[in-house]
Amino acid sequence: MDILYIIWFDVLPILVFLGGGWFLAGKFKIEVKTYEIVITRVVLPCFVFFNLYQVPPTASDLLLLPAALLLTAILFVLSALLAKGLSQEPSLRQAICGMASCPNVCYLGGVLTYLTFSHLPFASAGEAAELPKALALLSLLMTLSHLLLRTVGHAIVSKESSLSSLLLRALTTPVLYGALLAFAAAHFDIPLKGTFLYPVLHHFTGAFLVLTAVTTGVMIRRSHCFTVSKDILLPALVKLLVSPLLALGLLAIFPSMDDLAKEILLLFAAIPCAMDFSMVGTTSAQKSIFQRSLMTQMSLSILTLPLVIFLCRLFFPASM
Repeated sequence: MDILYIIWFDVLPILVFLGGGWFLAGKFKIEVKTYEIVITRVVLPCFVFFNLYQVPPTASDLLLLPAALLLTAILFVLSALLAKGLSQEPSLRQAICGMASCPNVCYLGGVLTYLTFSHLPFASAGEAAELPKALALLSLLMTLSHLLLRTVGHAIVSKESSLSSLLLRALTTPVLYGALLAFAAAHFDIPLKGTFLYPVLHHFTGAFLVLTAVTTGVMIRRSHCFTVSKDILLPALVKLLVSPLLALGLLAIFPSMDDLAKEILLLFAAIPCAMDFSMVGTTSAQKSIFQRSLMTQMSLSILTLPLVIFLCRLFFPASM
């Protein structure tokens, strides 16, 4: 019964948004690159800024960052070993590493977290007390994930991997400045409430959730090839099943992390591969495998995400 409740309130709404993007992509000529620019350069930085400003992270909350880094490093090693056994083509091996190690947290993470913590057992009497902090913790991981995607992820799938080019990509990541501005505003007690900015930023949360979910649906429509070949299926199983189990094991290394942060880490670990990879692939073979993997992982996550959310409730009931 719990699994059905999770599917109804957490997974089904995401499918509705994805279906909306699928329908729009079939009826209209939508330029995905434009949506990606709007999300990564405007909406995502505003979302991260507002959530980190509302609930500044504590020292124990910052443990999420090394935990996520360690998880990503382990996944990269596992995926590299897997890629060696699946393909002899260097570009395809790079693509497999990307599919298994980098999550789509900047697109689906916000929607999934918002839905998970906005109803029972995390909310009652119309009050979602845990939601603001959950979104703030997720914003930390969004910042880290997008930085890794623009630097390490780009280095995986392209030849442009010099230290100077990667540093430049990191310094030109807008979401990083959204997080830094939030920390600065909180540190110097700069008030935003009562200014014209506060209601605008407050409404960015809803805009961000809808826009990212619909854009993901558009991307799925563009890559509507569900594939069960081993070079797609095995990395998907690593990302959707092995990754959450690894995250559970890593939590033993960070005992001072609170239960809510642990749940956010598990959700981070269970999210499908980053859709951004379909845009940064440098060869047609890479782009093809990224697009096929996106559809496959999104389809399988309909089954795996409810299980991970159920595990969150089972292992960390104290946060409810």
